[in-house]
Amino acid sequence: MIRLVILVSIVWLLVGCPVNTPPMYSRDAREFLRTQGVEATLIKRLTGYETLSGAEVARLQGYDNVAVKHLLGANLGAPPELLVALSKHQNFEVRTGAATNPKTPLTVLLALRTPGRYDTVNLALSQNPMLPQKLLREM
Repeated sequence: MIRLVILVSIVWLLVGCPVNTPPMYSRDAREFLRTQGVEATLIKRLTGYETLSGAEVARLQGYDNVAVKHLLGANLGAPPELLVALSKHQNFEVRTGAATNPKTPLTVLLALRTPGRYDTVNLALSQNPMLPQKLLREM
């Protein structure tokens, strides 16, 4: 059983699923945005983890959907002011998107962490290459 779990995990990573984002965010965002009439190419760029332009981010940031906000927070095209706003969102799933983004300001990353406690946001932070190793050990 353990071998099966390990094998499935390896295959999962090899087929391109980003470690920081479960596939449900892509699926849920895709379904929601389709119902809102968003063009398929923009949906594909967001859910395919492509860096969005400023205009594309502006087009999507008005939607109040957890999956869309999570993916925007994780997107390298998100401007710093949006990352700050998403890092303060009441839903931890939205905060985890911003927590994994290497462009999120370090001060914001520091505000997101909970030293000495295992939680989902800390896990997302641990995947951010911008978080100093010393802080990872404290978490």
